[in-house]
Amino acid sequence: MKKNILIFIFIFDTTCLFAQNIMTLGQCIDRAITGNILLKEKQIDINKGVLGIKQSRDQLLPVIKASLGINDNLINPVTVTTGTLLNKDFDSEPIWQKIKSTQYGEMTSLDFSLSLYDKTKIAAIHLSEEISKLQFLSYDKVKEELIEQIGYAYYLAQSTLKHKQLTDENIERLQKLSQLVNMMYSKGTILEIDASRVNINVKNLQMTSKRYEMLYENQLRMLIYLMNEDERLSFNVSDIAISLKSVPSDEMNSTLPDISIAQQQQTIIQNRIKQVKAGYLPTISLMGNAGYLGFQDKAKRILQDNWFGDFVIGFRLNIPIFDACEKRHKIAQLRYDAANAENQYTLIKKRLHKELLDKRNELDVYKTTYQTQCDNYHLALNVYNVTLEKYKEGVVSMTELLQDDINQRNAYTNCVDALYQYYTARLSILKLTGQIKEIKND
Repeated sequence: MKKNILIFIFIFDTTCLFAQNIMTLGQCIDRAITGNILLKEKQIDINKGVLGIKQSRDQLLPVIKASLGINDNLINPVTVTTGTLLNKDFDSEPIWQKIKSTQYGEMTSLDFSLSLYDKTKIAAIHLSEEISKLQFLSYDKVKEELIEQIGYAYYLAQSTLKHKQLTDENIERLQKLSQLVNMMYSKGTILEIDASRVNINVKNLQMTSKRYEMLYENQLRMLIYLMNEDERLSFNVSDIAISLKSVPSDEMNSTLPDISIAQQQQTIIQNRIKQVKAGYLPTISLMGNAGYLGFQDKAKRILQDNWFGDFVIGFRLNIPIFDACEKRHKIAQLRYDAANAENQYTLIKKRLHKELLDKRNELDVYKTTYQTQCDNYHLALNVYNVTLEKYKEGVVSMTELLQDDINQRNAYTNCVDALYQYYTARLSILKLTGQIKEIKND
């Protein structure tokens, strides 16, 4: 019997407010995921993170540089030495010899270096990978928040649409009552004030209907904004479901984006500590250089002979000895950051758990409220119908009839409001339990 009553309460004209297509909640979510600007920004961050991994890995590749140069000694450099270098021995009074350089010098070379062992670069690769994971988690967080915002806006639009439809139905009923009252007034069976009261209520409801229409259009624009669609897009939301949909599971999900991000931030800090510690280890590199040097005394002979080749290859070992405690201070600061990150992780888990408990209680309260208000509406509607018949018989006054009309309207409004509150509380629980995608089927 109660099921039949609820169905009766929410039967209404399915004609849209405008000549527009109906877009389901799932369709709105799909469009938002495709077009939302915030998600696009997060996707760019993901691409930057992937690029950062590649950049860190490329640090292990060899580095090759080519150099080419030519110089003109406007004042030729001179080297002064004793005759000893000329195989002459001057014990008492050496003769100083002057060696003059050529005016032009040329150089071409190829430098090569390759890291054979560098723990810091390896740690940088792991760090960039963890940062990239954080970008993916941030994308998931924004995505869930977007779905939640779409859900709230969609449910609110459904509620507003239901209120407008209820108001229009009341206007139609009061207009019929106005016709009856005017006919009775023309026969002299009632006073003019009764007809005026009905007309006033009709006008008030018409203004209320326009207000709901304005709110509904604003809420549709909010959906268009979240979906990043053309503002000229015309659509309607579907009818709000009258059967209360339950929550598949009300246990908090330990892999929620907020929790995962807090965990990932701890991991990133630990990787930063490892990267700094790697700076204490020595590094080994393979080095090489090959080139030619040329010396000429005239510009026109630059490409001629007098070129001397050079080729060097070797290993370089760098051993850090003392850096004025720079790395030690960095590690100490990062350990403080790790402690803060652990505290944030604990606070987030406790906050989310508290929110879930609150939403569970709200869901139970709104479910009971919805059922109670629907029963109240059924009773108020019966009372109104009885009062209407008594008014026709002249037993009750117009004031009593209009008061009963207001009571049944308020009961219906409360019923719709409770339904909206139930679905918003359910939406929050679905998010906290990792099931927010379930609303695509609403």
